[in-house]
Amino acid sequence: MLQLFRRQPKSAIGIDLGSSAIKIVELVREDKRFRVSNYGFVSLTESNDGRGLPQRLTQLAVGDVANLIRRLLTAMGFERSAPPAAIAVSVFSSFSTLIEMPLMSESEVGQAVQFEARKVIPVPLSEVVMEWTVLQRERDPKLPKDQPPWLRFLGVGRPSVPAGAEGKAIQVMVAAVPREVLSRSVSTASQAGLKLLFLEVETFSLARALADQTPDPSLLIDIGARSTNFSIIEEGFVSLTHTVEIAGHDFTRATAEGLNILPARAEERKQTQGLSGGGGEGQIAHLMLSYVEALTTEAERVLGLHERSGSKVQRIVLAGGSARLAKLAEYVSTKLGRPVEIARPFKSLLYPEMLQAQLEELGPSFAVAVGLAQKALSG
Repeated sequence: MLQLFRRQPKSAIGIDLGSSAIKIVELVREDKRFRVSNYGFVSLTESNDGRGLPQRLTQLAVGDVANLIRRLLTAMGFERSAPPAAIAVSVFSSFSTLIEMPLMSESEVGQAVQFEARKVIPVPLSEVVMEWTVLQRERDPKLPKDQPPWLRFLGVGRPSVPAGAEGKAIQVMVAAVPREVLSRSVSTASQAGLKLLFLEVETFSLARALADQTPDPSLLIDIGARSTNFSIIEEGFVSLTHTVEIAGHDFTRATAEGLNILPARAEERKQTQGLSGGGGEGQIAHLMLSYVEALTTEAERVLGLHERSGSKVQRIVLAGGSARLAKLAEYVSTKLGRPVEIARPFKSLLYPEMLQAQLEELGPSFAVAVGLAQKALSG
């Protein structure tokens, strides 16, 4: 069984195993701040789906994924061994929900969570490993004795329920990951020769990396290759999540089919021309517009669900590989009526000034990996 390091590492890597790419970031601790020491990514370019699009990482054997990680680490200069690692579990492969219940003791919360989870997790609880944490409460950094230390989906240990708040309700964030998914992730890390610190659902890694951009209630829209995740962040916590299977590859496919060009060329034109208007650029915007409108409709639903509580979302942050599409931020801002920013996970980190432009460009795609490495160095 993998064991948690007795001392906090001085450097660590966060590994984001996306649906069609692997992103790795190494951070090094310098006093109370973190320095970007290394980063790299590898995309899947081979296709077996008949559409000329990259195959999913989950379609590869564990050994093949481990080989890709090793090759990437070697290219990054880790020829013999890499720093301790944290790996993300995709939102699409996990379940998370917010449960509200009356204030009760810690043991009662545990029992209530088990009961309530059966109502919202669509598979038998025996097939998942589950964690929970009470929001807006002081956290106990110790893990339950019955769980290995790398099972830390929420990035925290289970909390102690505070006394002296009779009559108040508590909100409990519950995360569950299928045992099959965990086994695959742990096996991948082992075959890649990694020292695994923990696994974490990517939503929580993303929220951590973008904490500086979300001081007020915010909506994160993470547009991946195969799915888009919507997360409400409030007071530093993820309070609502929603996932749809509309994402970057839909934009690429629509562009490729509409213009009768290869997916690689469509991807390039999608990124540079995006939703810009006029001439051929306007044609590309038209081809993608139905998918973009579907995403903004889902975002409106998420905002509506959250704002029933009386808390208004102040800003929207776009992350993921399609976040930097030309004019996308402006379009989303107009449709949803709030300011929109592009994810900047490297903003509060130390790095050479010469890398600023490149890290700004890569930031939306590397946010999850940054958040993982931050947690690994924070304990």
